[in-house]
Amino acid sequence: MTFSIPTDLDLRARCPRELEESAIELLLKDPEHDDEPRPTLRGHGDYIFGVFLLARAAPDEDHIYYQQIGLVITHDTLLTVRKTRPAAFPPYDPEPARAAMRETDSAGMIVYRIVDDIAEQYLDLVDDVDAEIDELEEQGRDAAGLGDA
Repeated sequence: MTFSIPTDLDLRARCPRELEESAIELLLKDPEHDDEPRPTLRGHGDYIFGVFLLARAAPDEDHIYYQQIGLVITHDTLLTVRKTRPAAFPPYDPEPARAAMRETDSAGMIVYRIVDDIAEQYLDLVDDVDAEIDELEEQGRDAAGLGDA
C-alpha cells in the first residue's frame, strides 16, 4: 500500500498497526530543509519505521531535490508514504521496485527491492552530476576562448 502526502486521518486509517506518535509525526511532517528529516530505520515494538531520502537531479533546472520515502513494515504488510520538496518535483516512483517484485515476496523483501532501487538511482544521480560538471567545464572553456582544449 502506498500513497503520497497523506492527511492525519488517511494515514491512521491505512496503517497496519497503531503507530507511535513520533512515527506519525515524521510520516506527516513536510521536510523542513535539506537535512531534515534525517534517514532512519528503527524498531517500534511489532513494526519497523523508516524514512529514506533519495537525492534526484533536475538537470534542466540545474537543481538537486530530495524524494522522501516513509515506511511502516510489519511481518506481512508494508506501508509507504512518498513526498518531495519542493512540491513541484515528483515523489519517488516505486514502479521499478514493483516490477522486480515476486508474488512470494515478504514485506521485508519488498523493502529490500525499494532500497536496491534507491541505490541504483543514486548511481544515476552520480551520472547526472558528472554530466553537469562536464557542461560547466565546457562553458568555462568556451568563455575563456579555449574551445576543446
